[in-house]
Amino acid sequence: MPGPGDIVFINSNVITLDVTTSVASLTLSGGTLQGASGLAVSDLTIIGGILSGSGPVTVGDQFTWSGGMVLNTGGVTLNGASSLYGAGANAMTLQGLLINAGPLTWSGSGSNLFFNSGATITNLASGTITIAADVSCGATSETSGIIWNAGRVAKTGGTNASVINATFVNPGNGTVEVQTGTLTLIGEFSGGAGTEAGLITIDGGATLNFGGGTHTMVSNFSATGPGTLMVSGGEVDFDNPAGNSVSNLMLVGGTLGGTGLLAVNGQFTWSAGEIQNSGGVTLNNTNYLNGVNAGAMVLGGRLINAGALTWSGIGTNLYFDNSGTINNLTNGTITITTDVSSSSGGITFDNAGMITKTGSNGTTILRTAFVNTGTLNVQSGTIDLAGTYTLNNGTLSFGISGATNYGQINLPGAPSFKANLGVNLIGYYWPPVGTSFNLINYGTKPAALLFTNTALPPFISWQTNYSSNAFTLTATARQTNTAPTNLTMSLAGNSNLNLAWPGDHTGWQLEAQTNPLQVGISTNWVIVSSSDQTNQVTVPVGLSNGAVFFRLVYP
Repeated sequence: MPGPGDIVFINSNVITLDVTTSVASLTLSGGTLQGASGLAVSDLTIIGGILSGSGPVTVGDQFTWSGGMVLNTGGVTLNGASSLYGAGANAMTLQGLLINAGPLTWSGSGSNLFFNSGATITNLASGTITIAADVSCGATSETSGIIWNAGRVAKTGGTNASVINATFVNPGNGTVEVQTGTLTLIGEFSGGAGTEAGLITIDGGATLNFGGGTHTMVSNFSATGPGTLMVSGGEVDFDNPAGNSVSNLMLVGGTLGGTGLLAVNGQFTWSAGEIQNSGGVTLNNTNYLNGVNAGAMVLGGRLINAGALTWSGIGTNLYFDNSGTINNLTNGTITITTDVSSSSGGITFDNAGMITKTGSNGTTILRTAFVNTGTLNVQSGTIDLAGTYTLNNGTLSFGISGATNYGQINLPGAPSFKANLGVNLIGYYWPPVGTSFNLINYGTKPAALLFTNTALPPFISWQTNYSSNAFTLTATARQTNTAPTNLTMSLAGNSNLNLAWPGDHTGWQLEAQTNPLQVGISTNWVIVSSSDQTNQVTVPVGLSNGAVFFRLVYP
């Protein structure tokens, strides 16, 4: 029987340990070591074979594992420096209990660690698991293993993904660090839940991805750092009544749920998946909704915007499900940059801040109940309020960039509200007298005036009209602003120079002079023909001209 000073090699046969013993080192390269008795070993190396049995195995110093199977149910406890470095798929198979109390480095290549039924890794408070390469663990289709982390798990190597295909439990004293690449947590096979309550730190350019299973965030959970917390599959529930916070959040699949408030203090990006969180997901910084398929983003919970949100993508990509609600707070802005729409099913789209449609001439349809106490600002294209709407005490604002290019709002039925009207001219457009703009289209003429206050472009006299199917704004006269202003200029290719000035300065004359370089500016100003009838002039660039000067003069 080997003793405390012996060096043991097992490479074949079945060895049954029926008495508790200790050895200096053990190398298992083949065969099976089993038994119900305990074994203490200073250095343990497993490169093949099977470490089985129900007796506890204690490794005092170095543990090295590159191949073979650990099926021991009594627990293999690692107290010193440990290495997992298998090369190739399923090089190391775990079906028993591995207990880490020291520094463990997981490297090698590929999905080299396989979790069989009943596999468990327990990382004690004194333990550190360092993932030094893009290695992953697989699992059977019947059940997945468990990683219970009360210490530190850190991905420090590799720029791609390491996938933990097991239920991951991170209690209050556990920490997870992603310093590079992506760490993906999946616990979907057993349907088991992972509980995250410790500290997660994600470095810049790195990602922690919840890719499957159910993960529950409780009171002591927090995610900090400039990196990204991603949800791509499964369900992640934030259930802390006092609320949780994360830095940057990306939702590309799965479900973001729970009953507790979640604050996103950095960038939020949503392209697919569901938000079912009833406590509210509060966006405090720069945010993006950019789904590309019909119903790609499903909102059944509450989304609270207190930052700058850009809604883009393709088609009817936002679906309000059941009690889905958007609250755009007074300091929140929502900018719609493409012709995206929302489908019905939710409760309310509540705007107390600013919603702006810009950059597209098509239609955005909002089919849920819409309440506006802030500003609905249509700079281009059309917003169609196809559901119920309440527009009292808010502002409807429109941008006008041409006789046929301006923002519009469609309202079903006969509108009834008291709101403010705002209109702005875009660029250098200056509407000719008699030009009309149908800003609001409706089904039936309202019985009373819609607007109580108006903020219209100055130096133009405007007439409002409520016709049978549209609210129209018409320019009836124009005045000239006599206050000094500036010329702006830009090149049109290499052959023309574009000169422009504000539209309310139409009536001013553009003057020019051309002189040799040796002369520079002089007094030989001439009026550019018909420049007092417009606010934009294009002049050719003559390479033979030494010096050309322009100025605006009020006649």
